Amino acid sequence: MKEDQKEYQKAQREIFNKSFAKGPFSGVVAELSYQKRINFTLKFIPDSSAILDFGCGDGRVTKDILTRAKKVVAIDISEKAIEVAKKFNNHPNIKYINTTIEDFSSEEKFDAVIMFEIIEHVYDPKSIFHKAKNLLKEDGVIILSTPNFLRLTRRVKRLYGIKHIRRRMGKDTDRICCDHVREFSYQEVKDMLIDAGFKILAYEGVILWTDTIGGDLFRSVYWVQRLNFYLGSLIPPASGHIFIAAKKI
Repeated sequence: MKEDQKEYQKAQREIFNKSFAKGPFSGVVAELSYQKRINFTLKFIPDSSAILDFGCGDGRVTKDILTRAKKVVAIDISEKAIEVAKKFNNHPNIKYINTTIEDFSSEEKFDAVIMFEIIEHVYDPKSIFHKAKNLLKEDGVIILSTPNFLRLTRRVKRLYGIKHIRRRMGKDTDRICCDHVREFSYQEVKDMLIDAGFKILAYEGVILWTDTIGGDLFRSVYWVQRLNFYLGSLIPPASGHIFIAAKKI
């Protein structure tokens, strides 16, 4: 199992080093995603809190939650991501560390652990939830987002006629992103969190249509994507991504 995990980590590191080679993520969808993550996080963290950021990426969310948090320890598997985070989103109250979630250890306990778009990339998400619980203070919270396996675009592809057309074209109806180990439904994430010793506090959706709409032109049109994000929030079970906050019990 450890050897398999190391192979997954190596592949993820290579993918994200390439992703961050040009700097921070940008564009309309990236900006709306950042704002969703920040706003969702601020609902559940106390003032002057200590936060652990699993998979901090370019550090945008990491830095912006300091409007309420006192300090953040932020880790990422990608050396390039940490380099970008330190360059564009550095702050005296942030400690950036280049390591894997599995290898990270700390004697300090945190008020919250955040992990946005992370569990679909790790080899054993159940163990990550258990680890997060052990790193939290009493009544600490875990805040996360992940792609919804049962999103609308996948449901459409599963429709009888479309499913058979896609098969004839050699396309997999349930294909997931190439850098994801696995994708989950809300119920699956909920079950893993409860098993790890958490109580669900909130569940929200974002983005209704995850496939590119009309190519890059519509993807960069603010009002189109703003509407797309809003519609996803109205129908969480069919949304492209799910957001969950849960409390340690």
